[in-house]
Amino acid sequence: MKRLHELLSALILIGLAANPVAADRVGHNSLDEQATTLTILKTDDGLSLHWIPSDTLHYWAVTFSRQTTMASLDTLAVTTDTFYVHHDAEGLFDLGFFRIDPVEITPPVPVTDVIMSFYDAPATPIFHSVPGEDMEPLSYDVNAEDQFGESGQSLIMTGNTWKYIDILPHHVDSTDTWAVAMKLLQLGELHAFGVADSENYMYYLIWGKEAPQSLHWITCYEGYFEQDEWIDIELSIGEDWQGRFGYAPNITKLYFINDNDTVETDGVVRFDEVRDISGAVPHSPIVDFTWVFAGDSDPDSVTVAFHSYSYDLDSPLLTHRWDFGDGKSSHLSHPVHTYAAHGRYPVTLTVTDDGGRASCLSEAVIDSPATATRDIWFAFTGDVILGRGYENNGGIIDSWGVDTIFSPTYPWIQTADLASVNLECPFTTATVRHPTKGIVFKADPASVSGLVNAGIDFVTLANNHVFDYLIPGMVQTMDVLDSVGIVYNGSGLNDELARQVRFLSANGISFGMLSFSDRTGSYNNYQPFLDAGRSRAGFAMWNRAAIDATVEEATQLADFVVINTHSGSEYSEEPILGMNDALDPFGDEDMLFELIPDTAERQIRQYAIDMGAEMVIAHHPHIIQGFEVYHDKLIAHSLGNFVFDLTYAETMPSLILRTHVDGNLGVDQAVVHPVYINHWIPQPARGELARNLLDYETAKSRDLDTWLVRPPGADSAFIVFDTNMVTRVGVDTTVTLTATQSGAWWVSAPHKLAMDGYVVSGEVTDITGCEIRVGREMVLFGNMEDEGSNDWLLNSGDEGYANDTVHTGDRSIWLRRVAGNPSNVVTFNQYRFPFNGIPQYTMCGWVKADNAVSAAFQVEFYGQRSGGTLLQQVNVGAPISGTADWTFRQANLTPPGGSNFVVIRMTLNAPASGTGYAWFDDASLIQWDDWMESPATVTFPNDYHWVQVRSATNVATLTLDYRREWVDFVPPARLSHAVR
Repeated sequence: MKRLHELLSALILIGLAANPVAADRVGHNSLDEQATTLTILKTDDGLSLHWIPSDTLHYWAVTFSRQTTMASLDTLAVTTDTFYVHHDAEGLFDLGFFRIDPVEITPPVPVTDVIMSFYDAPATPIFHSVPGEDMEPLSYDVNAEDQFGESGQSLIMTGNTWKYIDILPHHVDSTDTWAVAMKLLQLGELHAFGVADSENYMYYLIWGKEAPQSLHWITCYEGYFEQDEWIDIELSIGEDWQGRFGYAPNITKLYFINDNDTVETDGVVRFDEVRDISGAVPHSPIVDFTWVFAGDSDPDSVTVAFHSYSYDLDSPLLTHRWDFGDGKSSHLSHPVHTYAAHGRYPVTLTVTDDGGRASCLSEAVIDSPATATRDIWFAFTGDVILGRGYENNGGIIDSWGVDTIFSPTYPWIQTADLASVNLECPFTTATVRHPTKGIVFKADPASVSGLVNAGIDFVTLANNHVFDYLIPGMVQTMDVLDSVGIVYNGSGLNDELARQVRFLSANGISFGMLSFSDRTGSYNNYQPFLDAGRSRAGFAMWNRAAIDATVEEATQLADFVVINTHSGSEYSEEPILGMNDALDPFGDEDMLFELIPDTAERQIRQYAIDMGAEMVIAHHPHIIQGFEVYHDKLIAHSLGNFVFDLTYAETMPSLILRTHVDGNLGVDQAVVHPVYINHWIPQPARGELARNLLDYETAKSRDLDTWLVRPPGADSAFIVFDTNMVTRVGVDTTVTLTATQSGAWWVSAPHKLAMDGYVVSGEVTDITGCEIRVGREMVLFGNMEDEGSNDWLLNSGDEGYANDTVHTGDRSIWLRRVAGNPSNVVTFNQYRFPFNGIPQYTMCGWVKADNAVSAAFQVEFYGQRSGGTLLQQVNVGAPISGTADWTFRQANLTPPGGSNFVVIRMTLNAPASGTGYAWFDDASLIQWDDWMESPATVTFPNDYHWVQVRSATNVATLTLDYRREWVDFVPPARLSHAVR
């Protein structure tokens, strides 16, 4: 049995002695014939000891000795309970004596170091003007008209003034916390407190009308506190400084700021005591536990009894959460749990005090010989909301129930051992919304059943919507999740609570889950902002300081650490690398994403891996981004939306990431399943839709030096962790292409490559001096098949899907027009496709006609996502009239200036008599790369689905040899990975 900490042993020595009780006096026996202080009952589980509680004592030491004098004591437990069950694991029933010692633990005395106050004596501090900022240097005073606590006086600033005070050097470590008392009397431009050393400075902005976006400004408190009352604000000064500047400073200056450059009425603010409260912050629980094998077990299972020795120096009320390492948990203080035999199970005990502070301890329970394999599948999806459009009257939830949303993807989620999502909306009935945010979400708490039934085990609450209905909405969301047993973190009543590690486990593997976000709202000045601080609620901030404070410790508690981060620029196709600004062109939620050193998205995610994370799963961009293998670990830069009611074409592709985790190796397989959000319901993508979506993701991952490869015939793809461990195989293909003159060149029509594999090379073999170009498909669902998407707008009785007339596959789109109808019938894509006019594009497709008039594909160009002026409409080749079999049509596009979006149309006019029909199939919008000299090679893998050749010589045909390759072997384990 494990020994107690030395600290506990020392504390036990000061306990008050009690009379011993012989262990062989089994039954309801007491300390003597008159008293009933201690009783012992023999049960099937062992000896059950009970004693009378005391109103003044909170801790008891359970000790044992084989000597009647109790000279040699073995401490069995320190507990806040008034009972203890002892299992006869060490033969104590033979002979021995128990004693219960009350332990008087004196809570430590808080120590506060006053760094600056405005007492009358010994002298008023000397204020200095901040150069270039102190516009009204005399507009301040130190007086006794108002003060915080017993300070006697306070500093009042009434004009446009910035002051600083020199202090003796005060060393600040990374864990140090300060406090400053402030009171706002009239809101101005900026009201802030700051610190500086000889090299750097840092400001805490508490109130203001502007939100500076800079390394030096911390804005988490801005707009959070009321005015006209003293606020004692805790500042995580050591962590904030270390995270920004990378060292522990000696603070020599204090700044007091009342900036009023741009306001008509000057703001007024008071400052009082500045204190180092590092020695006065509440203590977290001290966690300890033991375990013993208990009772007789059958050959296939083993029963373990756990006992917590945990206590807290300043909080007698503790709650326990045990994660047993096999996916089960308990909130009992001293649980008993049954495991499958011959396994290794990482057990984690989390103890939380009445202030929400928690501590954790992990130990492995091993039933030797531990022959059971330890491996699981862990699934991840993107952003989930279950409110707004989903809750409309007559909407999905109202009409069909919340399970309708998730059920198509059950096979990929429910079959995983663990599953995680980003919960983007609160489950709340609160009605008071965030006062300045333009977009807020909430969902009916009953809709949490959709997550439960889908098999979701964990949700991250670190995002820019968890605070949409302020503290009541956030807390109710946590209560709802607690009520159904879904684990969460990422938000809390302060920053330390928000970023506490939470644990998941399955099949003997434990995961420490951490969640963060950096979408604070400060870039849009949506006050109060959304990130938590020491004195305010919100989400856990994503920055280097938070990583330093959490990840390394989490690696000591769990087998693997998984980080969810809600960060990045909305609608950005790739993680930002370097010192740039990313502008959200659609103004939905985030406008300016300013980057500072060490926070460019790709680098900070890599930094989290460097600190010990096994996986980083990123959310928020709303569109899918690439995967990255970094130092043998996995970063998913964005899985896109999963359950979301947006109407942007680029937000419809989504991904489910399923990772196989080996208990020794870590993540050794990662499978990516393509999903299409079809009319707000995520549908598994199949066939060509799956290929198009996955190959787009392949190209994005290849840009991050990572291979995502599709096996031939598969609708899913695999991430290759080590490209040296796989073999590429392929096939050579020869095609003869017809060439027609276009200017000075004889050019082939676009040639669609076979679905399997990735083109890697091409050569025109029958003539020299030729050029080749390759292109990618921009229309994911142009083959008209039933593969998970139905985003062609078919909204009349004269248009629909045809199964009896097709060019390829099983479906085409048919249009019908009856003679005499004055208007044409049109079908088009429901959501405009984003369009970059810089590359060259070709639109092509196949048309069949029967008594038709002007049957044609068309392309329309717009500057805006919806509405706006039609910039241009062009026909794709000549319209077809009369009757014609399947005919190929193509057009190279020259977009007008200002084109940002395109619509693809299928149109048919009415015939002079009878009924006209037209069928449309295999529509493609091809984005070309530049022309290359033949022979040409391209990187592997890629998203090229088309090839075209041209010759400067007049020829009728061109012979093209090209090669496609794929990975023949995806290893079942990352063979190069060191065994942990």
